[in-house]
Amino acid sequence: MRMPSTLLKEFIVSLGGKAVSTVEAYQRELRHFLDWISRRAGNSGPFNPQQQLTKTALQTYMAYLQSENHSISHCARVKSAVGAFARWLIEEKELLRRNPARGEALFALGYWAGCRISDVAWLRMEHLHIGPKVGWVHVGYKGGKTRDIDLLNSVRRPLYTYLQQGDRDQDSSFVFSSQRAARFTEAGIHHWFRSLKARANKEEWSLIHDITFHGFRLLKLLVGAKSLLPTDFALWCRCAPSTPAPTASISTLNVA
Repeated sequence: MRMPSTLLKEFIVSLGGKAVSTVEAYQRELRHFLDWISRRAGNSGPFNPQQQLTKTALQTYMAYLQSENHSISHCARVKSAVGAFARWLIEEKELLRRNPARGEALFALGYWAGCRISDVAWLRMEHLHIGPKVGWVHVGYKGGKTRDIDLLNSVRRPLYTYLQQGDRDQDSSFVFSSQRAARFTEAGIHHWFRSLKARANKEEWSLIHDITFHGFRLLKLLVGAKSLLPTDFALWCRCAPSTPAPTASISTLNVA
């Protein structure tokens, strides 16, 4: 594999807001990691992020560093550098597909927990209390109105999976991090939601075209429900939000 020098230089330039020592450490650790990948069997030819910059590759490299007696802080720095590079390849270059765990967590908070877009965008790790079996979250950014939400399994499971397996920046204080900013902003969430809707077929689009994240709870009800009008579902949502929709399905859309 040829070292992706141009991509690496562009990434380093994008880190202009970070401390010089951090930028130098990221550059050094990424060069070592990419050089290690290039020497692995089957990695000849040009750099292919989708095939070579994988979770398995990083786990194998981390095990290698530990076998070489590198410190815990060094391994954490390597993981942060590789994670930042991967997020940049996803968000800026679209050369890498995002781990679906984040989309599933966003979807769950928007629909099952009924969170506002500002609740999600400003959600901090300190306000998220979640484990493999129980969980609750403290939300409320807009207008200073806060509330605690006990998480249903339909929310807790994807959130827990995202925290364990997603591609969030481990150094970020926000649950949903971004390469472009300190957090995944409201504009970013709107863009993600529009991208999700764009995957609908013609029949589905006729039902969901005017839905925004603010009306997210309607999406699960409208997609695939061909015998009832959207107004019927709007009324149902207001009157019985805790009752499962009789014919709703979101299986036709991938929320990654």
